[in-house]
Amino acid sequence: MKITRNEIVAVAKKPYKLVGEETVDDIDYQSWIDFIESHKNLFVWYEETTEGKDILYNIDKVPEWAKERVLYTLSKKRALASEELMKTPTDLVISYSESDKRISVSLEKNLNKKTGKLILEMAKHLDALMLVDGKKIIDEKMIDSLPQLV
Repeated sequence: MKITRNEIVAVAKKPYKLVGEETVDDIDYQSWIDFIESHKNLFVWYEETTEGKDILYNIDKVPEWAKERVLYTLSKKRALASEELMKTPTDLVISYSESDKRISVSLEKNLNKKTGKLILEMAKHLDALMLVDGKKIIDEKMIDSLPQLV
């Protein structure tokens, strides 16, 4: 099995359609924060990165129309991979969407077994499913078939 960077990986309570259907999930935001915090060796909050700190420091220079969205990304809504997990932090970005109460997983490389197991662990912690393209449920057997490293 292969999960590529072009596929949409998410953590949600139930499968969903990618387009044409508005779905709101029920992932608990505080439980998601707790998971990231309990894995601080593997994740870093975007606002704790050099880029996030620079943006916050220069928030007065952000146009008013964009300020709310920028501040949203700097409020424990986006976690990047730590150097312990990935060579480049943006190779794995995990975001919480307040509007649909779902976790999106952005991959810059194909998913490997280690990262897949971590995302599946997150899904279980949140009493949710790991999904590809909104409908394909990923389980341990599928994760075990992923390559060790990509």
